[in-house]
Amino acid sequence: MAMKNLWFTPAFNEAFPKGLFLLGDIEPMTEFNPDRNAPKRQRTDQDADGNGTGKRLWKATVTDPDAPNARQASFDLVFVADHMPVPSAPEVAPGMRPIVLEGLQVKPKIAGQGEFKSIGWNIRATGIVGDTSGAKQVNLPGFDAHPVICLQRVARSRLHSSRLRTRSVVCGRAGASAGTRCTS
Repeated sequence: MAMKNLWFTPAFNEAFPKGLFLLGDIEPMTEFNPDRNAPKRQRTDQDADGNGTGKRLWKATVTDPDAPNARQASFDLVFVADHMPVPSAPEVAPGMRPIVLEGLQVKPKIAGQGEFKSIGWNIRATGIVGDTSGAKQVNLPGFDAHPVICLQRVARSRLHSSRLRTRSVVCGRAGASAGTRCTS
């Protein structure tokens, strides 16, 4: 039986009992292009056969305080999401934030060269717990990966405060549905 593209889904607390720390910023993963003058294209989650989610890929460098040695402590993490995840936790040191991952997936790989090979891991996630940037939206039936549109009443100006108009905005509230009024 071939298990070519098998991803395991452990619980975050089992994989990282002491948590993770984000080092720096989350950036888009770009496709390789031999022409350095060509515009950069962001990679998507699809292989050569067209299998995958089609969502954009984002990369981040994280560190695991529970790692057995310094070589394994920091590694790259891939986010599979339409929008860039934004951590909500404050920095504990310059450029360092604690994060908890949603939709954690791991896949074994062979790391190292020659006779010094070992088992490594490809690690990816769908988001960060507590992300309120609007990247995580509730999907409506029949509208895959479109943001939930809410109605928000906004005053036109001070002079016309009695006349209110309605505009569509993206609601970043978890559990919101179509027609929900945003309070922010």
